[in-house]
Amino acid sequence: PFTALPLTIVLAIDGVAEALEDRTRHKDDYEANNTPCTVVRNGQCEKIPWKAAQVGDILKIHNREGVPADCLILAASDSPPQAVCYVETKSLDGETNLKMRQGFPKVAEKFAAFCDSDDIKN
Repeated sequence: PFTALPLTIVLAIDGVAEALEDRTRHKDDYEANNTPCTVVRNGQCEKIPWKAAQVGDILKIHNREGVPADCLILAASDSPPQAVCYVETKSLDGETNLKMRQGFPKVAEKFAAFCDSDDIKN
């Protein structure tokens, strides 16, 4: 009987804190899912929201653009094409240093001319 009131108060405070955290997470997820990304479909580049990206889509990711999905690096804007880029994984592992990632140079040569900024449909 004497522990019921303190326990109820602690559980109520914890429940409110969890609800606020869930609300913030939902808001952040909504924002990330509706952020535009550039995808290559049928040889054309177009802007779509991240939530419309599908497994197997070829994406063009710009410098300092957040990526809320797992991606495989095919090409990068280096010259000659070596498919080298630097990735920050702070949201995954908390580390703020940039990690070098490299795709396949032969594949990068094939994608070097895709999606110049003038080619993108909105």
